[in-house]
Amino acid sequence: MKNITSGNLGLGRQGENKIFIQESFTSTRKDLFHDCNEFKKKFKFRYIWSYYANIFLRKDEASPSVKICSPKDLAKLEAKHKPPSPAGSEECSTDVQIAETGSNDTNTT
Repeated sequence: MKNITSGNLGLGRQGENKIFIQESFTSTRKDLFHDCNEFKKKFKFRYIWSYYANIFLRKDEASPSVKICSPKDLAKLEAKHKPPSPAGSEECSTDVQIAETGSNDTNTT
């Protein structure tokens, strides 16, 4: 329906106007859609849409669509698409540091 105008519907007396249909969301659903749109921009997803108040995201043409029903769904998707931490940026636990220090303290007599 991208190219449907008011003239196609017999409403063109005032001129040809494109038709845009928008779903009406509850405030909670509207906030979730906003968060999904921010996610889309941050993680370079290409598509976001709603269908019967359900929100869907899709990375590209080859990837499957993901239905987002709650902020938890969005958090799971974000965890899945977060880039891994750079090598060496993770801190070692104290146990590992002690073990490494202990192995270097060999006493030869």
